[in-house]
Order: sequence, then structure tokens, then C-alpha cells
Amino acid sequence: MLNKIIANPIVKIAGVITILYFGLLHDKTNPESLGNRLSSERVKKNITEIEEKGKFIATNVALAKKYAKQEQTNLNSSKIAVKEIKINNEGKELKCGQKAIIEYEIFTIDNKAIYSAENEEIIVGSQKLEFIEKNIIGMKEGSIRSMLVPQDFYTNDVKLARLLSENRNGLDYKIKLKKISDNPNSLNISCE
Repeated sequence: MLNKIIANPIVKIAGVITILYFGLLHDKTNPESLGNRLSSERVKKNITEIEEKGKFIATNVALAKKYAKQEQTNLNSSKIAVKEIKINNEGKELKCGQKAIIEYEIFTIDNKAIYSAENEEIIVGSQKLEFIEKNIIGMKEGSIRSMLVPQDFYTNDVKLARLLSENRNGLDYKIKLKKISDNPNSLNISCE
């Protein structure tokens, strides 16, 4: 008998109306009632709060990015000094992604040899010798470049960072570009 009463469409409609009345409209004084939470004033207030929090987050993210960029600039305030020892004005210029055969030596600032390599083949941008690769772009075959690196120079190049930590006065790289050739496989190249 109860099932017949509940199955009646009029009873169902009356039940929905009762639920809506008590859920939405019944207690206007209770701020947590569904009716008050769905009121247009409360919805506007919630949207305003969300907008303010969004602006707060966006402002802080922008400030954090600006601070990080400023710190990176401060870290690189000690710049390398590049000196062209021999300039070859003929031939092609070395570009990112090309193969290069170089000869290089690393000295302390007081001219003590630390390391040397002859006929080292690198692909510019492969990050095998990241510091050298970034600083020989634009050279021509036969050119020789010196790069004075201060001890407090900031770098992500692990090898260079280690050498700088071991040599308190800085380093002098002398690099001779012997040969340039194209690299048919230029995958995983980054010259940034």
C-alpha cells in the first residue's frame, strides 16, 4: 500500500516541492542553508573572492619570476672577457649545430696550464663542452679566441664550475677553430 502511495506522481511532485522548500527557502536566517548559499548575493561575493585570490596569486607569480630573473642577472654580473687573438676574415662562420674541430688550452690567470686538447671534435649545441660551444659561435676557421673567466662567474656547466672552484683567480681559455663542417644529424642541439 505504501508503494502505491509513493508511486503516485502527485506525491512525488509534492515531495520534491517539500524538499526544495526546506532545502532552499526554509531558514533564511541560517547563512549555511542551501537557500542562502545559492542566493545571488552570496554567489557574487564568492566570485569576487575568487577573482581577488586569483589576482593575488598572479601578482605573486609575476613577482617571483621577476625576482628570479633579477637574481640570474646578478649572478652573471661577472662576465667573461673575450679577446680575439687571431681573426680570419675568410671562410664560413661557425653556427649552432655544425661540427667543429678545435684545439684548446685552459690556463689559470697567472698562466699555469691546466688542460689542453688537440683535434677535439664537437658539435656546437650538443653541450659536450657547453661553455666553449656557446662562446665559439661566429668564429671562422683559423681564428683564435681567448676567454677570461672570472672566478665568481656563474655557470650551469659542471666542468667549468668545478675548474673555477679549484682555481680561485679565474681561468683563461685559448681556443683555435681548426675546421668547420656541417652536421647531418642535428638532433638534441641547443645553443641557448
